[in-house]
Amino acid sequence: MTTPTTNACGLNGDLCKQCGQNTVCDASTGQCVRNPQSKWTVSAVRAEVTPLDTNGSGWDIGDDSAPDVFVSLLCPPSSAPNAISTPAAESYAPEWTTLGCTATLHDLTKESVQIVVFDYDPFTPSNDLVASFTMQLKDEIISDQREFTIAPTQALKSMTFRITLAEN
Repeated sequence: MTTPTTNACGLNGDLCKQCGQNTVCDASTGQCVRNPQSKWTVSAVRAEVTPLDTNGSGWDIGDDSAPDVFVSLLCPPSSAPNAISTPAAESYAPEWTTLGCTATLHDLTKESVQIVVFDYDPFTPSNDLVASFTMQLKDEIISDQREFTIAPTQALKSMTFRITLAEN
C-alpha cells in the first residue's frame, strides 16, 4: 500500500483519484481537501454610507458634498501583512473595481482581515473615520467570486466584499 498523494488520493482500499485544482490529498483521511496554501484576494466592492458622520455632522463641511470614501484592507498574516487601499470615490454609495489584499487560505481562516473606511479630506489634518472593524473568514465562505455583505457598523449602512482565487 502506498501513501496517498495529490495524484492518487485514496485510503484503505478506496479508489484512488486525482485531486482537483487548488486541492491536496489529506494523507490521514485519503480525501482531497482545499489547499491551505492557495492564495485568495479579499476586495471591497461597494458600500453604503450614512448621510452624517459618526459625530452627527455632514461629511464635507465646506460644500456639504458626499464623502470621498476609500477603504484600507490589511490581510494576514500579522507577521507579514498585505495592505492595499482603494481609490477615493465621492459618493454615499461608492463602488470599487480594484483588487484587494491577498493571503493564503490558511492565514485567512486563522487571523482576521482588518478594514478601515475613511472619508478622504485633503484640506484637513486627518481623514474622517467612517468605520473600522475586523472580519474573521470561515473556510465555508471562501469561494471563487463569492460576494457577501456585512451588517451596518458605525457610519456604514452596508459593505460588500468579493473573494476571488488569486493566481497560485
